[in-house]
Amino acid sequence: MTLIITKSINPDDQQELLAGLRHYNQQYLDAAQFGDLGVYSRDAQGVMQGGLIAKRKGNWLCIEYLWVSETTRAGAGWGAS
Repeated sequence: MTLIITKSINPDDQQELLAGLRHYNQQYLDAAQFGDLGVYSRDAQGVMQGGLIAKRKGNWLCIEYLWVSETTRAGAGWGAS
């Protein structure tokens, strides 16, 4: 067996490793607990005032993007702290 240590991750190696990890984990995980999640807030006129885009990974929620408009932060206090 050869052990390779590198500071430069090859995309093909990364995909191969992730494929092996997913294949192994399938026996332990419920696929229904994984996927994309979007949460959005719109005002009375339908204009988006904030929201988030995330990935559900079992019991974890990995937030990728989160935004709250200045109006909503100042007026409703959302995202203020």
